[in-house]
Amino acid sequence: MKVLIFLFLISQDKNILEILKQKYLKINTFKSFFTQKLFSNDNRLIQTFSGVIYVKKPNKLLFEVKYPEPQKIISDGDTVWIYFPLKNKLFKKDFSQYNKHIHPDIFLFNASKEFKAKTFSLKKFYKVLYIPKVYNPYYDSIAIFVSKVDTLISSMVVFTSQSYSVYTFKKVKVNLNLPDSLFIFRKGG
Repeated sequence: MKVLIFLFLISQDKNILEILKQKYLKINTFKSFFTQKLFSNDNRLIQTFSGVIYVKKPNKLLFEVKYPEPQKIISDGDTVWIYFPLKNKLFKKDFSQYNKHIHPDIFLFNASKEFKAKTFSLKKFYKVLYIPKVYNPYYDSIAIFVSKVDTLISSMVVFTSQSYSVYTFKKVKVNLNLPDSLFIFRKGG
């Protein structure tokens, strides 16, 4: 009996992962309003951020924080710009030097290459717990919650040894026509 239950659970994991894989293979762009709440491991709220995120395959990103202080992280797939407009500070890196382990492209589009996955079917969501296949100094695991209705991500929790961040995504839109110029840094833009 235990073998049958185990085989059923493995089958369920593969089915949920296949549903998500097929959905995200068809997605080329992602836009959402987000809130990020950073907590200590004893559940104290440390900081809250909110803004808009745009992602385009491959490796293009605009992470536009509006609150508490404006900042932008922009990647065109070759270069990463991190800009703090109130301080007029700009940092520029080659994408190969950027911490790709935290790029949303990995979580949204290439998760099976980087992680072992365990799935859970909850009432309104699928929960997928991703554990890195190799040691990662930036996080221990990541849990994503995907709506059973539209199979779009609704939230994500990134766990580290000292804290965890809860990302909530609202007004998710996919396959919008996002121009490549959106993912190039322009001061004042």
